[in-house]
Amino acid sequence: MATILNIVTALGAIGTFVTAAIAFANVLRYMRKARFKPETLFGREAVERHETISRIVGKKQSVFKIDPYPYTGGGTKSTPQLHIAQCLFDPHTMPSEWKRYTKVIRYYEEKGGEIMVSGWRL
Repeated sequence: MATILNIVTALGAIGTFVTAAIAFANVLRYMRKARFKPETLFGREAVERHETISRIVGKKQSVFKIDPYPYTGGGTKSTPQLHIAQCLFDPHTMPSEWKRYTKVIRYYEEKGGEIMVSGWRL
C-alpha cells in the first residue's frame, strides 16, 4: 500500500512540475509581446530608419513585403512617417500565412502629390 501511495505522490509531483514549466513558458511569451510598444517616427528620422530597415529586412526570406498602395485613410497624414506596431493574428480577418508574423512596419511617403504606403510584416 505504501508503494502505491509513493507512486501516486511522485506522479503528482511530476505533473505539478510539468504544469508549472508550461505556465512559466507561456508567461514569458506573453511578457515579450506585452513589452513591445508601438513606435512612430517622422521626417528625417523616419527616412533614415526606413533605409536601415529596408537594408536589413530586404535580405530575409521570412518577411512579407507590403507593396506600395495609395493611402485612403481619413484625414491627413504627415509624411514621411514610419510606424512600427505589434500585429496580433486574427483567424477571421487574416490569411493563415500571416499567422507567424508579429510586427508590421508601414512607411508613408508622398509621391506625385499622393501619399503612398509600403512596408513589411515581420
